[in-house]
Amino acid sequence: MCDELGLLVQAEIFDEWDNPKDKRLNQWERHDDDISRGYADIFQQEAEHDLKDPIKRDRNHPSIIMWSIGNEIEWTYPRYKKATGYFDMNAAGNYFFNPPFISPEEIKERFHSSEEGQYVLAKTAQKLSKWVKEMDTTRPVTANLILPSVSHISGYTDALDVVGYSYRRVIYDYGHELFPDKMILGTENVSAMARMESH
Repeated sequence: MCDELGLLVQAEIFDEWDNPKDKRLNQWERHDDDISRGYADIFQQEAEHDLKDPIKRDRNHPSIIMWSIGNEIEWTYPRYKKATGYFDMNAAGNYFFNPPFISPEEIKERFHSSEEGQYVLAKTAQKLSKWVKEMDTTRPVTANLILPSVSHISGYTDALDVVGYSYRRVIYDYGHELFPDKMILGTENVSAMARMESH
């Protein structure tokens, strides 16, 4: 249908990698049962063929314009959230509408002085990107980043041809100025109406 209608498709493969988002802990729906566990439980064993199978299936569809290896994965790696500076200070405003409150140098220092943990997001991203390119070199690899101010300095974006910003349109200029060689795409955004005033 997308091919016939001329729709452009970003095919996104994963919502979890090494660590669970564990949405079972959200708000009032807190519970613990096997049926609602996330993909992270089997990622280490199943990721390669679960990535390659849909690419093999869909790579001949002209509507597919890029492969996304992940959606807002950074939340699951503790060092990313801590490095942003958004969540450990009494910052006025809102994450979605404010540029970083600390400098890129401080973000970098926070990130690189933190413990790596069992899994390293940038290494997993490189592995996934390599697997995509084993199957298809005609389309770019992207991911939908929720914490791009950290992802750019962590090595995560080195695995991506196009860097997706999720809800971070306020830092498009920041991204272009600091990382001019990286193509940025708004992959998810908060809808908002801008009020125009005449003078």
